[in-house]
Amino acid sequence: MQPSLVDFPMKDGTTKPAVVIGGKTGMIFVLGRETGKSLTRVEELPMPQGHIPNEQYTKTQPHSTEMP
Repeated sequence: MQPSLVDFPMKDGTTKPAVVIGGKTGMIFVLGRETGKSLTRVEELPMPQGHIPNEQYTKTQPHSTEMP
């Protein structure tokens, strides 16, 4: 998915300039264009660990939990 520049509606009725990015996992992330910080909730969730010798695995990955 190509990033989209939008005016993202906030809960208080205002809008903020944002970039909306969809990943290959199907998760959608909304980042403020001015700060790069997430405008929606993102949680670091534990990931299953593989069993390939000498392979590095991340213990957590960000998950967009407030978007569809």
